[in-house]
Amino acid sequence: MKKLLIVSILCNFLLIFLLLNKSSVPEVIKTTVGQLPFELSEGSQKYEEGYHPKTRIGMDKIKVYKSKVLINEKEIKYGTVKGTNSMLPLIYKGATVLYKIPKSEEDIKVGDIVVFRTKRGYVIHRIVDKSRDEKGVYYITKGDNNRFRDGYKIRFENIVYVVVGVIY
Repeated sequence: MKKLLIVSILCNFLLIFLLLNKSSVPEVIKTTVGQLPFELSEGSQKYEEGYHPKTRIGMDKIKVYKSKVLINEKEIKYGTVKGTNSMLPLIYKGATVLYKIPKSEEDIKVGDIVVFRTKRGYVIHRIVDKSRDEKGVYYITKGDNNRFRDGYKIRFENIVYVVVGVIY
């Protein structure tokens, strides 16, 4: 146990040293500690004024009865989350999520939780930034339970669903 603690402390000191001396930090370590391998453009978008993901389904569309809950919204689907717990405490492995298929880039807002395709499979993370480069609009994501942002750009065509609810 003591050896593990000593190794952990030494790794933390090394990480702090590397961060303080950024010019000598290899690119792999920069990405690992949360720095993006690209610059965000000046048009980078943070949270939109007055927007919150909870506004995707208005309370007027949710009816609660003694034996059921009815959501009067078109095109809602549901699925069970598989994989890691990167979205804890909101979404855990095995949770049921309600989702919609986004129609356009305008349907995706900073703060939304999305399911997107990567080379390794599907990921469910929150949009933390939206910007534009020479290829068009891109999104930066992060798992709520992760310390750092994901180190890559997500394009609209990779986004499969927007999460609109979680059932526990």
